[in-house]
Amino acid sequence: MTISKLIKFCLLSAPGFLLSFGVHAGDMNADLVAQKQAAQHIRVVDLQSNEKPVTSFEGARTKWRPTSGQSIILSPPFEPDQKIYYYSIELERKIGDAYVGSIGKIHYAFLIIDKNSVIPNGYTLRANAPSSFVGKFVKTTEYTTVGGERRIAPVFQIFYIGPMDLNALY
Repeated sequence: MTISKLIKFCLLSAPGFLLSFGVHAGDMNADLVAQKQAAQHIRVVDLQSNEKPVTSFEGARTKWRPTSGQSIILSPPFEPDQKIYYYSIELERKIGDAYVGSIGKIHYAFLIIDKNSVIPNGYTLRANAPSSFVGKFVKTTEYTTVGGERRIAPVFQIFYIGPMDLNALY
């Protein structure tokens, strides 16, 4: 039994046991919290310094610290702000070098995925499949709807794209 398991056992089964040695449960919890915070800090530093590769949506959010792209997709500004955003979108098709994605087949965005974009091992980009992304809002493009209406859509340079993550909706 490891020391941490022994301590957890003592805390759960006989809190008075550790008190007899002057160790309080609050002290143990504070140590565990500090250890978790230190591990998280090391993970952030490793990702941001490229010591460890991004392999997940959570890792991409940790590395690039994006904000939600929902408002950019639903109501794109005329000029891009070059900021980094995340969101989930349904990929519909590929046009040239860009993938077209939508939210509810009403609001569209164009995703530029290149050799520098991170795509997790085993993940395949598919039509009509929801994907979560992290990318920079680099420009806007005009498109025409089936009904002949002209609209503007944001274009994102993709840093990461992978399977849909429910955290990308908030």
